[in-house]
Amino acid sequence: MTGKEDWDSTEPNNPLFLYDEGLPPMIGKVLAHVGFSLEVGEKGTDDETLIAEMGAKHQTWITKDDRARAEHETDILAAGISIVFIRGLSHHGRRRSSLRRNTVSLKEVLLMLVSKLDAIQSELSPRRPHYFILFMRTSSRPDLEKHSTLREVWERLAR
Repeated sequence: MTGKEDWDSTEPNNPLFLYDEGLPPMIGKVLAHVGFSLEVGEKGTDDETLIAEMGAKHQTWITKDDRARAEHETDILAAGISIVFIRGLSHHGRRRSSLRRNTVSLKEVLLMLVSKLDAIQSELSPRRPHYFILFMRTSSRPDLEKHSTLREVWERLAR
């Protein structure tokens, strides 16, 4: 059985993905509106609570928050959630680098998610969390890396 068959979450009361509040909210709303199994996170919910709730609902977190490794790794592992890290969105208050990986546009974020969410869903399993890095290889080509441990993700994001 593939991950998609094991992990199909088509019921509107239990969306498969939780789209982080720190991402552009309109993109999450559009994705949910066109049929992706996705819930947009509510503003003001602390990450510890959010991670526990995602674990209880077997949701996959879509986030730009690569800082979670330092702040929430224990919670993430305990909850057993899968995560999709969107690489390239700058954090508010930080200088944007001239490196391509740190300068994705909102249009590119939408392109990445529309083109890769189905592939991500097919890889998910309720028995084992997976971690993904979603990024733009070129201005018109989204790419996806799958990792089996958070340590692999942290090492890759540190580059």
